[in-house]
Amino acid sequence: ISSTSRFLTINGNVKIQYKDLLPGETLSLDTADLAPSGVTYTATWYSGGKSVGTGTTYKLTDDDMNKEIYAKLQATGSYRSNVVTDTVKPTRTELSGTLGIKGPVAYDTELAAELPSDLKNATVNYSWKINGKEVSDEKTYTPGKADVGETLTLSVTGTGHYIGTLSTKAYTVDKKNIEGTLGY
Repeated sequence: ISSTSRFLTINGNVKIQYKDLLPGETLSLDTADLAPSGVTYTATWYSGGKSVGTGTTYKLTDDDMNKEIYAKLQATGSYRSNVVTDTVKPTRTELSGTLGIKGPVAYDTELAAELPSDLKNATVNYSWKINGKEVSDEKTYTPGKADVGETLTLSVTGTGHYIGTLSTKAYTVDKKNIEGTLGY
């Protein structure tokens, strides 16, 4: 007596679902297009061509940035699967260029960060410091009279799809310039 092993093949497309391709984001598989339906399966996830996990979901890490991510499905029981998802590529851009400060660095003058032109839409955290002590984390900062003669610096750190930090040179906060004439 001889027996023949026979497997049914799973076909269809599987899509990777996500909100934003950043570390911490959980990727999941949309298997609605698979046939036959109701088959139990799992997946092996790949990042940069290396296996990084199994299951129907995968949580992105910093190591996944700028690498192609995809999954291969495996079916259980009497089923065989050759289904591979399309790839997604989470990316981050390194901050580069020169960070500047817009406005004369003087007390009672609102100062603003000037990002390099190719990073105008970058998402960053701000850190204004007087003598090395953080005084503001806003996009703008207005030095006070007590800051005259003190050292002001600004740094921005990339968030979201941006990484790295840019810093300004050190500035000395000047007295406020008064324009106009004095009359007697």
